[in-house]
Amino acid sequence: MVREESKYNIIIHELIRKNGEDTRRIRSLEQRLDMLENRMNSLESAGFDRSKKSGAKISEMEASLKGLYDEFSRLRNNMEKINRQIVKFARKSDIREMERMMDLLNPVKQYPEQRPVKQPVV
Repeated sequence: MVREESKYNIIIHELIRKNGEDTRRIRSLEQRLDMLENRMNSLESAGFDRSKKSGAKISEMEASLKGLYDEFSRLRNNMEKINRQIVKFARKSDIREMERMMDLLNPVKQYPEQRPVKQPVV
């Protein structure tokens, strides 16, 4: 019977050893799983932060583009006003023609200046 008891003890010790080994493996797997969960959580929060920042930057860009569009519209309106006024300006040819008319009407130029005639010396 003693021998049978020792067989039982050997079997029990082997079962305890295997149980301990399995427990160690399970603990190792649980630690790996925890690390993976932590990594996933940090990646998720980093992605969330990036999406927030991207959303804010996109909003800034939209506001900037709207401001540029408004300024471009004002510039276009001002250019149209200037173009309407340019039609009313005198051209170089018009100014030259007016100068010629002024020259024709200028009394100083109508009557040539008389130079004193030199008298012969006797």
